[in-house]
Amino acid sequence: MGRAASRRRTPSIVKHDDDLIVAPTASSASFSSGVDAAPALNNSNSSGRPSAFSSTNAQCRCRSNQPCWPSATAWASLNTTVGGRLIATHPGSQPCHDPFYDRKACEAVHQNSHNATWRGDQPGVYMFPMWEQYRGQGCTLGNGHGHGHGNDGNDGNDGNDTHVASGGVGCDLLPQQQQPCERGSVPLYTVRVATVEDVQASIRFAAQYSIQIAVKNTGHDFMGRHNGGEDAGGDVLSVWTRFLNRIQVVDHFVPEATSNPSGSATGQPAVIIGAGVIGSDLYRAVGEHGRVVVAGAEGTVGIAGGYCMGGGHGPLARSHGLCADNVLQYTVVTVDGQVRRVNAVQHQDLFWALRGGGGGTFGIVVEAVLRTFPALPAVASARITITSWDRSVIQGALSRIAAQDYERWWDEGWSGYVLATTFRVEMILLHGNRTSHSASRESFARFVQQVRALSCLVTVTEQYQQYPSFYDSFNHFKDLLPIGGMNVITATRLIPRDFFDSSSRPHASTASPQTPPPMSGADTLAAALHQIQDDVHPFNPTGFVIMSMVGGKGVAGADAGAVSVSPAWRRTQLMVTTVVEWPETEKYAVQQNSKQTLSKAMDRLRQLTPGSGA
Repeated sequence: MGRAASRRRTPSIVKHDDDLIVAPTASSASFSSGVDAAPALNNSNSSGRPSAFSSTNAQCRCRSNQPCWPSATAWASLNTTVGGRLIATHPGSQPCHDPFYDRKACEAVHQNSHNATWRGDQPGVYMFPMWEQYRGQGCTLGNGHGHGHGNDGNDGNDGNDTHVASGGVGCDLLPQQQQPCERGSVPLYTVRVATVEDVQASIRFAAQYSIQIAVKNTGHDFMGRHNGGEDAGGDVLSVWTRFLNRIQVVDHFVPEATSNPSGSATGQPAVIIGAGVIGSDLYRAVGEHGRVVVAGAEGTVGIAGGYCMGGGHGPLARSHGLCADNVLQYTVVTVDGQVRRVNAVQHQDLFWALRGGGGGTFGIVVEAVLRTFPALPAVASARITITSWDRSVIQGALSRIAAQDYERWWDEGWSGYVLATTFRVEMILLHGNRTSHSASRESFARFVQQVRALSCLVTVTEQYQQYPSFYDSFNHFKDLLPIGGMNVITATRLIPRDFFDSSSRPHASTASPQTPPPMSGADTLAAALHQIQDDVHPFNPTGFVIMSMVGGKGVAGADAGAVSVSPAWRRTQLMVTTVVEWPETEKYAVQQNSKQTLSKAMDRLRQLTPGSGA
């Protein structure tokens, strides 16, 4: 139930030091038996569909300005139950504003406002500051300017092409100490989860008082579900799973309840991870055991949470499938507060739903078991950077990638990401079986030569390296994909393999002087990308396009019926993401206009790929 800001009753805010401090809010009253007691769950990096636990009537959720809201005594009781880990959450940039101004703390916020790791480790901070705002009010982190970097597109697999911020003008980190600092959409309270019992207690408390639950893990979410959604306005109990960091690599994992009377089930190599384990830590841990695992290209993403539950693509997906294809078991707390081990043997329907149905939709995952694979024999990387102040040169380079060279690189075994801004193209590609610099350089020689011939105003730099492990090569993705502190909307489209195999125009035999000869799918894609950039550039010159080479045999060959990800993934070779970015001072109406413009621009790809997804 949305409310005007003037009606919102904000609790007193206390300094956060990762210990519990409860601030009193509204007085309590008996909970009406007519109110649905099942908490709605919303999680970062999950699907965009409404939660299975969400009420269709927003009035079923108690708000902080209503008498049903828990008393200070009730919150203190919850704090005792969860071992003192209940936090009265405050906006991250609060120390920069009166009456909470703290010069040293404010300087730390300035220094870390674009640090993705720091943002993920703060209870009242999100990767994208816009999700800390509530319809024009907030106290967001950032410096008032975008920085034009990319992301790995791990927004789940929800079939929804366009995602938009719900915020507006907030209170940024410009020197405006006296500017009002509103709570925005920062949750009133957060449970810093240390045990599965903390999750159970949170769900039961929320059910008792009919409070909405929001699941906060870490990493990025392009749809803002980790704050409870646009209409929650901070009136939620946040369940923060970031610090469930167990990692155990095992040689012979057998799912619970597997029938094995003869002792024939020997298990398979796997890794057991807590919900808060991030990609960079997971890559390192399995790498130390001579293995690899499917995870993303951005190291701060929480793997067991919305990443795998939303599908989960990454640089190794072309060989081993999506993350959802490789989940062997989940431990999840369902809406009734029960802990369930779900796998292919027991709770099969829930196991199917959790592998692609979106994080926080069917329960709160606290642990996952993922299949692991032998280490790659010889990892090579190619990093090519193209810069020019002539926009046509950048478009020409992108055209050559899409229309001439992409398919060849793909067939040779390369995977990775191409990011194109107005004046720059950044390519980082990996190969799992290249043993020399010369072999890698040869793959890109023609492309580099053609780009340099476009203009004397272009600079091309090349870096080719060999690595002893995938984890070592993963470090090369970090510079390409810093995402902390951005304000963006994104639109994506999955491009199927048969799009490149067929012509998008009439067959050559039907061509005439009045009918141009047919264009290949790659040429058509290149033209569409030009048009999309032209559509977006006038109102957002810092926007960019990401071409993610993350489909392939591993994704196509997985058992599609075993998981709930979109069937379109099984036909996908390339994912195209268009990103629009704005400064934090941008007005809410302009943000909404950006959404509409981007969605209209992406119609070009939707029309070219009917039956696909996003």
